[in-house]
Amino acid sequence: MRTSNKLLSGLILTGLLLIAGLFIFVRVQVARGATVTRAVAGQDRYWANVHKIDGPVRSVSIIGLKNITLVPADSARLEIDKNFPKGIFWKLDNGRLTLTIDTSSKNSYSSNVHVELFLPATDSIIADYSNIDVKNTGDSTTAAAFHFMLSGSTVAIQSDDRDPAHKPVTYYQSLQFDARNGSEVKLHSDVTVGKFSVKLRGSTLEVTEDHIRFNEKPTIQTDSISQLHLTGSTLRQALITSTE
Repeated sequence: MRTSNKLLSGLILTGLLLIAGLFIFVRVQVARGATVTRAVAGQDRYWANVHKIDGPVRSVSIIGLKNITLVPADSARLEIDKNFPKGIFWKLDNGRLTLTIDTSSKNSYSSNVHVELFLPATDSIIADYSNIDVKNTGDSTTAAAFHFMLSGSTVAIQSDDRDPAHKPVTYYQSLQFDARNGSEVKLHSDVTVGKFSVKLRGSTLEVTEDHIRFNEKPTIQTDSISQLHLTGSTLRQALITSTE
C-alpha cells in the first residue's frame, strides 16, 4: 500500500513539474516575442479583429486617431482592438484608404483605440491630428519607402520592439515628410535611411540618437518658427535651407 502511495505521489509530482516547466517556457517565449506572430488576413488575433483590405491601396488618409501603428507589409490589412469594434470607421474608395473615428459610436475613447495598419508601398500617407508609430523590421532587402503629409500630427520612426533585448536595425529606402500646423517628426532607435527629406512649417523635427544613419545627405527645409532637435552627427550631415 505504501509503495502504491509513493508511486502515485511520484506521478503527481512529475506531472506538476512538467506543467510548471511548460508554463515557464511559454512565458519566456512570449516575452522574447517568439510566439507573437502576425495573423494572416481573415483571422482574429487575441487582442484584435483582423480586416482584410481587398484592392490596391495607393494612398492613405488618417484622421483623428491617436494610437495607430504602421507596419510595412506585402499586403494591406487592419487589426483593430476588439474591445472597441465600432470605434473606428474605415473604407477603401478608388485606391484611397480612409481611417477615422466612427462618429456613430458613442464611445468617447474612440480616438485612442489601438489600430495596426499593415501596408505595402503607397504614394502618400496623409495624417490629420493623429499619432503614428512606424515599426519596421530589420530586413534591408525589403526596405520601405513612405511619404507623409502631416497636419497637427506626430510620426515616430522606430524599430520593431516586440523583442526588446534584440532590437533589429530598421531600414528605410526613403522617408519624406511635409509637416505643418504643429506636427512632429521623430526618429528613434537604430534606423538606417536611404533618402531622407523634411519640409517643416510650424513643426518640429527630432533626431536625438546617434544610432540614426543616412546613406544620403538628409535635406531639411524649415521656416523661422519650426524647431530642430538634432544630434551633432546629424547636424553635420544635413543640408538645411529656409522655406521663407
